[in-house]
Amino acid sequence: MKIKNTFTSAKQEFDKKYENATEFISFLPEHLTFGKKKKIKNKSGEKNEEYYKWQFLYAIVNSGMYAKDYIGTEINLPKGNKSSAALKLDAAIFDDANWFDYYKKYLNEKKCRSS
Repeated sequence: MKIKNTFTSAKQEFDKKYENATEFISFLPEHLTFGKKKKIKNKSGEKNEEYYKWQFLYAIVNSGMYAKDYIGTEINLPKGNKSSAALKLDAAIFDDANWFDYYKKYLNEKKCRSS
């Protein structure tokens, strides 16, 4: 696979594309949703946490570091104890491109993939 950008150049590309934008359409799944609009600036027009999250994810995908098929955002994963609250992750990189199918199955049926 030919790498089109370095991490830094991909990050700068994001900044150039979205420096004047207030919204961004996600290119990765967010929980169970695709193509969700995200506010990337606060009311004062300053970059918010979402801006930096998507800047980072854009850079790791567009630099060739990780394929987007392996990344999800706003992921809720169970802890070992049934009474514990789920882990809520801003983003996760999985080792299987089929992670989304397993995630949907878990959420819909409360069943995890069997090994």
